[in-house]
Amino acid sequence: MDIADLLTNQHAYFSTGATLPVDGRRQALRRLGGVIAQREGAIADALQADLGKAAFESYMTETGMVLEELRYVEKHLARWARPRHVPTPMAQFPARSFVLKEPYGSVLIMAPWNYPFQLSLEPLIGALAAGNCAVIKPSAYAPRTSQLIADLMADCFAPEYVAVVQGGREENRTLLEQPFDYIFFTGGIAVGKLVMEKAAQHLTPVSLELGGKSPCIVDESADIPLTARRLAFGKFLNAGQTCVAPDYVLADNRVKPALLREMENIPDERRTARFVCSICAVFGDDDIVRCEGACEGTIARRLHGQNGFGYDPLFMVGERSFAELDGPAKDAISHRGRALAALYEKLKDRKEGEWYDGFQNESQAALLCQYGRGNSAGGQKRHGRGAAKAGG
Repeated sequence: MDIADLLTNQHAYFSTGATLPVDGRRQALRRLGGVIAQREGAIADALQADLGKAAFESYMTETGMVLEELRYVEKHLARWARPRHVPTPMAQFPARSFVLKEPYGSVLIMAPWNYPFQLSLEPLIGALAAGNCAVIKPSAYAPRTSQLIADLMADCFAPEYVAVVQGGREENRTLLEQPFDYIFFTGGIAVGKLVMEKAAQHLTPVSLELGGKSPCIVDESADIPLTARRLAFGKFLNAGQTCVAPDYVLADNRVKPALLREMENIPDERRTARFVCSICAVFGDDDIVRCEGACEGTIARRLHGQNGFGYDPLFMVGERSFAELDGPAKDAISHRGRALAALYEKLKDRKEGEWYDGFQNESQAALLCQYGRGNSAGGQKRHGRGAAKAGG
């Protein structure tokens, strides 16, 4: 079906009011959950074929999260949809005032490749719970998962309610030309700018979940073995392709050597070539060249696995002091308008002997960097006394 005709049919279906009753929304969520539970094995097989994920990781990071989201939303949906009474201004006396939540209409969901099932289905759950129709555009870089999602939706819903559009850039361009009522995009910053530009032509509201950098801060009070394991878990999960995977570490110079030793001593079974290279199956030649260029002058190891070529996401490591960084890098750390910037400025002003006193201008920074296709979403680690938890 032509994409423009598909959207026209969805708008016509939405205008009938069929998606509005809360009981109907709840039934749709239950139907979706039932089909996902029945095809759990097929979902794991598709993720293995596309990204090399093991069945346990597929359930932990994708299928299980979707099922839990379905349970949570179904449990709270009636309360969320209930009108909320608010005070009435004197000018409207003796009226009663309330806030009524209404759906937008037809929602476009554009998903990335790194969590192709979860990041397609979780936005869909919210869209259906709110009473919308939806069009899902899975990533072309995960073709088996994309086809599986299309089959699941065809079994659950009529296309005028929920539809899947497969394809690459041409389909993306066509979709963005259409007058959707809401767009939910997960992906890189460059494409996110294009999505917002196209949406602005129709005054379509958007949610952009974009890539970013996620630092970890380790001070002298941290449990170093535990910190190293958490960093390894956060970096190895999904082969490092997670929005809040630790991109770099700012380590107190008094604990940096011990931290690096602990990371190097992570058991070999946690950094096998098969696991690390599995997600590199989606790399193209340009990405490999970019990886090689980024690794110049750093401690890096090449790995050759069953799916091709990749870099160990934990041991692409370079060690530098803050003083050795170039101007742009210093500015990025010192003047960024996020939580890290505020914290770093405070650290520079602390007197000797106070907490975090190791974070002076001459402090050591162990940089853990991942390269390849960009992260799908940005995030900031929460930090406090001790090590920031690496996860996500």
